[in-house]
Amino acid sequence: MNAVTTKIYRALLKKIRDGTYPPESRLPFEKELAKTFKTNRMNAKRAVERLAEEGLAVRIRRKGSFVAADAVSELAGELLALKEKRVVFLYSGHPTNIHWNEATLRSFRACAISFGYHVHYETVPVDQGRAALAKMMCFLAKLRPSGLVMFLDNYEYLFMSANSDLFEVFTCPVISLNRTGTPICIKDITTIDLDHYGDGVRAAELLLANQVSEIMFYYTESFKTLQWFQQRREGIVKTLSFAGIKADLFEIGRHDPSRLKDFVLKNSPQSMIVAINNDHAEQAIKMLALSRLAAGTDYRLLAFDDYPPFLKYRLTSFGIDTESLGILAARLVCSGRRNREMFRNCSIRVKSTLFIRDSFRPAVFPEGFQKRKESHI
Repeated sequence: MNAVTTKIYRALLKKIRDGTYPPESRLPFEKELAKTFKTNRMNAKRAVERLAEEGLAVRIRRKGSFVAADAVSELAGELLALKEKRVVFLYSGHPTNIHWNEATLRSFRACAISFGYHVHYETVPVDQGRAALAKMMCFLAKLRPSGLVMFLDNYEYLFMSANSDLFEVFTCPVISLNRTGTPICIKDITTIDLDHYGDGVRAAELLLANQVSEIMFYYTESFKTLQWFQQRREGIVKTLSFAGIKADLFEIGRHDPSRLKDFVLKNSPQSMIVAINNDHAEQAIKMLALSRLAAGTDYRLLAFDDYPPFLKYRLTSFGIDTESLGILAARLVCSGRRNREMFRNCSIRVKSTLFIRDSFRPAVFPEGFQKRKESHI
């Protein structure tokens, strides 16, 4: 909604609350509202439509708009919600290889409860379209949450960005995980951004500290357009180039698979395969397994991301500490700063943790390195 529509909406809402417009009474016609607020009928129409979406008004064709019969109880519910501290957690209903998991939800809830907050969970109705999303957002706004947190998948972020105007019903801080490497197109929100470039730099620093001088960078050509890929690759390549080392680039689908095997069979103690994510690490492992070559025994492999489905490969990976991610999000929204303006267009960068497993066990670590050793799954 624009500023004029919001002004009309709030004026009508105030009069419903104070009884000027009692239940089942007729609201002013859109033409009258447009004249009163010196605007066009479209702005007036949108204001009334929002009341209808929230269940506070009923629109009857050719008769006008009326205050809903249960509008008083609806508003009473809003006032009741004000007495209970709560936060809303929107999460993906169909997650695929995301940077959070159940541990994130558990740690978020535990931290929120420790601050005295109740957590309300919802999934995004991306398959049901804008109308369903608008209905859900209006319902959530009535809860008067202290904060709204979103941990979604990429396609859901696109859906939410396309309907970003629906966030205007919230006055509380909106916090969103952003793993794409590009800004989320939703106004006035705070994002928890993954530091893809920094992770690339730290990966290269780790390799240099362990005297790795022969590197096969393993990725798919189609990934070249993705920002997170470009940032990871740039961080690695630039840091290595400063040390006079050039990474050998292996593009899946373009280069002969035997090239990867030949790289491993050199059996150089200074060699390393770096996979851009867990999927690519799996592909490399399976490809080399055909030649009876095993990660951690016949070659070393370092990967990015740390998704549960790939733990069976015992990958040493740069990944997000999912439990800490939940705690960070909870602390942001439960800090008592209810004003969304205080969280306007902020970005918080999160470093990945190195999870050490069998595919590569570093002997040396750069100073201040975040690492976690895992001897078992």
